[in-house]
Amino acid sequence: MQIQLVKMASKLGRGLRYDEVSLIELTILLALAAGYSNQELADELNLSPLTVKSHLARLSQRFGASSRTALANLAKDSGWPVSPLTIGAANITTREREVIELASLGKTNIEIGYDMGISPQTVKIHLRRIFSKLDISSRAELVRYATTSGQ
Repeated sequence: MQIQLVKMASKLGRGLRYDEVSLIELTILLALAAGYSNQELADELNLSPLTVKSHLARLSQRFGASSRTALANLAKDSGWPVSPLTIGAANITTREREVIELASLGKTNIEIGYDMGISPQTVKIHLRRIFSKLDISSRAELVRYATTSGQ
Protein backbone atom coordinates (compact mmCIF):
# COMPACT_ATOMS: atom_id res chain seq x y z
CA MET A 1 0.00 0.00 0.00
CA GLN A 2 1.48 3.34 -1.05
CA ILE A 3 0.79 6.37 1.14
CA GLN A 4 0.35 9.95 0.03
CA LEU A 5 0.84 12.47 2.81
CA VAL A 6 -1.08 15.63 2.08
CA LYS A 7 1.57 18.17 3.02
CA MET A 8 4.64 16.26 1.81
CA ALA A 9 4.02 15.58 -1.87
CA SER A 10 7.15 17.35 -3.08
CA LYS A 11 10.62 15.84 -2.95
CA LEU A 12 12.28 15.92 0.42
CA GLY A 13 15.97 15.97 1.19
CA ARG A 14 18.01 13.91 -1.25
CA GLY A 15 15.13 12.90 -3.45
CA LEU A 16 13.47 10.63 -0.90
CA ARG A 17 9.70 11.00 -1.12
CA TYR A 18 6.96 9.86 1.23
CA ASP A 19 4.98 8.53 -1.72
CA GLU A 20 7.84 6.27 -2.84
CA VAL A 21 7.65 4.01 0.20
CA SER A 22 4.99 1.80 1.71
CA LEU A 23 3.66 2.46 5.20
CA ILE A 24 5.75 -0.35 6.67
CA GLU A 25 8.87 0.96 4.87
CA LEU A 26 8.19 4.46 6.18
CA THR A 27 7.86 3.05 9.68
CA ILE A 28 11.13 1.18 9.33
CA LEU A 29 12.95 4.23 7.94
CA LEU A 30 11.73 6.54 10.72
CA ALA A 31 12.55 4.01 13.41
CA LEU A 32 15.95 3.35 11.85
CA ALA A 33 16.69 7.09 11.89
CA ALA A 34 15.59 7.19 15.55
CA GLY A 35 18.10 4.45 16.43
CA TYR A 36 15.96 1.31 16.63
CA SER A 37 17.75 -1.99 16.09
CA ASN A 38 16.41 -4.60 13.67
CA GLN A 39 15.29 -6.72 16.62
CA GLU A 40 13.45 -3.79 18.24
CA LEU A 41 11.76 -3.06 14.92
CA ALA A 42 10.76 -6.69 14.53
CA ASP A 43 9.32 -6.78 18.05
CA GLU A 44 7.39 -3.51 17.67
CA LEU A 45 5.96 -4.38 14.25
CA ASN A 46 5.35 -8.08 14.86
CA LEU A 47 7.67 -9.01 12.01
CA SER A 48 10.57 -11.41 11.89
CA PRO A 49 14.05 -9.88 12.01
CA LEU A 50 14.62 -11.42 8.57
CA THR A 51 11.62 -9.51 7.17
CA VAL A 52 12.98 -6.26 8.63
CA LYS A 53 16.36 -7.04 7.08
CA SER A 54 14.68 -7.68 3.70
CA HIS A 55 12.87 -4.34 3.85
CA LEU A 56 16.13 -2.57 4.73
CA ALA A 57 17.92 -4.27 1.84
CA ARG A 58 15.22 -3.19 -0.63
CA LEU A 59 15.23 0.36 0.72
CA SER A 60 19.02 0.54 0.55
CA GLN A 61 18.97 -0.66 -3.05
CA ARG A 62 16.12 1.67 -4.03
CA PHE A 63 17.80 4.76 -2.59
CA GLY A 64 21.42 3.82 -3.26
CA ALA A 65 22.44 3.58 0.39
CA SER A 66 25.55 1.46 0.87
CA SER A 67 24.91 0.61 4.54
CA ARG A 68 22.36 0.70 7.33
CA THR A 69 24.00 3.89 8.63
CA ALA A 70 23.82 5.52 5.19
CA LEU A 71 20.12 4.64 4.97
CA ALA A 72 19.48 6.07 8.46
CA ASN A 73 21.34 9.26 7.49
CA LEU A 74 19.29 9.52 4.30
CA ALA A 75 16.08 9.31 6.34
CA LYS A 76 17.41 11.91 8.81
CA ASP A 77 18.50 14.25 6.00
CA SER A 78 15.13 13.95 4.25
CA GLY A 79 13.43 16.44 6.54
CA TRP A 80 10.99 13.81 7.82
CA PRO A 81 10.27 13.76 11.54
CA VAL A 82 12.91 11.43 12.95
CA SER A 83 10.82 9.91 15.72
CA PRO A 84 8.97 6.82 14.55
CA LEU A 85 5.44 8.16 14.45
CA THR A 86 4.09 4.90 13.18
CA ILE A 87 5.71 2.51 15.68
CA GLY A 88 2.86 0.86 17.54
CA ALA A 89 0.42 2.57 15.19
CA ALA A 90 1.42 1.34 11.74
CA ASN A 91 -2.22 1.05 10.75
CA ILE A 92 -3.07 4.75 11.23
CA THR A 93 -4.44 5.92 7.88
CA THR A 94 -3.51 9.11 6.06
CA ARG A 95 -6.92 10.61 6.89
CA GLU A 96 -6.48 9.69 10.55
CA ARG A 97 -3.06 11.38 10.52
CA GLU A 98 -4.78 14.50 9.18
CA VAL A 99 -7.30 14.34 12.03
CA ILE A 100 -4.46 13.89 14.54
CA GLU A 101 -2.65 16.92 13.16
CA LEU A 102 -5.72 19.15 13.27
CA ALA A 103 -6.88 17.90 16.68
CA SER A 104 -3.41 18.50 18.09
CA LEU A 105 -3.77 22.14 17.00
CA GLY A 106 -6.76 22.39 19.33
CA LYS A 107 -9.45 22.38 16.63
CA THR A 108 -12.94 21.14 17.44
CA ASN A 109 -14.65 18.31 15.56
CA ILE A 110 -16.67 20.90 13.64
CA GLU A 111 -13.52 22.82 12.62
CA ILE A 112 -11.69 19.62 11.66
CA GLY A 113 -14.69 18.49 9.63
CA TYR A 114 -14.87 21.82 7.84
CA ASP A 115 -11.12 21.79 7.06
CA MET A 116 -11.25 18.21 5.78
CA GLY A 117 -14.60 18.42 4.01
CA ILE A 118 -16.23 15.76 6.20
CA SER A 119 -18.96 15.82 8.83
CA PRO A 120 -18.19 16.31 12.54
CA GLN A 121 -19.65 12.83 13.10
CA THR A 122 -17.06 11.36 10.70
CA VAL A 123 -14.34 13.22 12.62
CA LYS A 124 -15.69 11.66 15.83
CA ILE A 125 -15.50 8.19 14.24
CA HIS A 126 -11.92 8.86 13.09
CA LEU A 127 -10.99 9.98 16.61
CA ARG A 128 -12.59 6.89 18.16
CA ARG A 129 -10.57 4.65 15.81
CA ILE A 130 -7.36 6.61 16.47
CA PHE A 131 -7.87 6.35 20.24
CA SER A 132 -8.40 2.62 19.90
CA LYS A 133 -5.34 2.10 17.68
CA LEU A 134 -3.10 4.17 19.93
CA ASP A 135 -4.64 2.84 23.16
CA ILE A 136 -5.40 6.33 24.42
CA SER A 137 -8.61 7.84 25.80
CA SER A 138 -8.45 11.62 25.48
CA ARG A 139 -7.49 14.51 23.22
CA ALA A 140 -4.83 15.47 25.73
CA GLU A 141 -3.18 12.08 25.26
CA LEU A 142 -3.55 12.51 21.49
CA VAL A 143 -1.75 15.86 21.65
CA ARG A 144 1.00 14.24 23.74
CA TYR A 145 1.31 11.45 21.17
CA ALA A 146 1.43 13.94 18.28
CA THR A 147 4.05 16.05 20.04
CA THR A 148 6.33 13.19 21.04
CA SER A 149 5.98 11.28 17.77
CA GLY A 150 6.67 14.19 15.47
CA GLN A 151 3.13 14.07 14.10
